[in-house]
Amino acid sequence: MADTKTAPKAPKADKTQKTTKPAAEKAAPKQKSTGLRKPQVRILAYLAKIGKAAGRKDIAAGAACDLAWLNSWVGSNDDAVRAKNDTAEFPSLVTLKFVRFAAPESGTGTAYEITAAGRKALEKASK
Repeated sequence: MADTKTAPKAPKADKTQKTTKPAAEKAAPKQKSTGLRKPQVRILAYLAKIGKAAGRKDIAAGAACDLAWLNSWVGSNDDAVRAKNDTAEFPSLVTLKFVRFAAPESGTGTAYEITAAGRKALEKASK
């Protein structure tokens, strides 16, 4: 027959000891990067290269980036949507004043052109 005795129980842990790390050892909260994303740099480079205003489809094709993400990278023409996206992800090029809205050649839609600040940011990002 098997031995019915069990192994002795381990002593209970002292509940008065703190198990959390001291404040100095705790990991700092992650901060969102404030630098430009690679697609944003490509967008600025494309707008600087063509030297005129361009629409979303032209930017997406010329800067090799996703058309749907342009709303976040460049910025929405709706202030409320742009503010929400800027807070949730990262600042858009319009918010950073690197790109501004321009009159499209076709007369309809939204067009963007690079600003002097955008040229400086592109130069800094290209180094």
